[in-house]
Amino acid sequence: MKQTIENSLKQFVEDAIFLNNYLKVENLPNKDYNAKLTVKIGKRIEQNATYIIQNGGIEQFLKLLDCENIVVASFAAEYLYPLYPTKCIEIIKRRAKSIKNSLDRKREEDLIDGLENDKVFFTGHFKTIYGTNDYKSLSREKN
Repeated sequence: MKQTIENSLKQFVEDAIFLNNYLKVENLPNKDYNAKLTVKIGKRIEQNATYIIQNGGIEQFLKLLDCENIVVASFAAEYLYPLYPTKCIEIIKRRAKSIKNSLDRKREEDLIDGLENDKVFFTGHFKTIYGTNDYKSLSREKN
């Protein structure tokens, strides 16, 4: 299948929902759990997000921030953070509050902390995705 913005967006959404469900703490003891699969899907999410951003699909990608499915909106917010940091953090915080299991919620809380405090583990990939060392200069929010 030829890679297009539309196909990449569709795959991004499907993978975000799948990975969210697959990575729930309650599923980890399952004998069918496959850590390699989580890495594969995670890499595909990153590849699709990068493709969309680098190939003129940012405006379509931004629409996912308003998706009714908080999981989809939050996954998109992780990649669109340099453009709308305040909005994206609000979305990720909303998702964190919606998660019942404290261990599952911790991932979102770590992400929020990492983005807000510019921890390279959480922000380093922006350099590659957006092609700039200064991802903060990409903000479209008015000060």
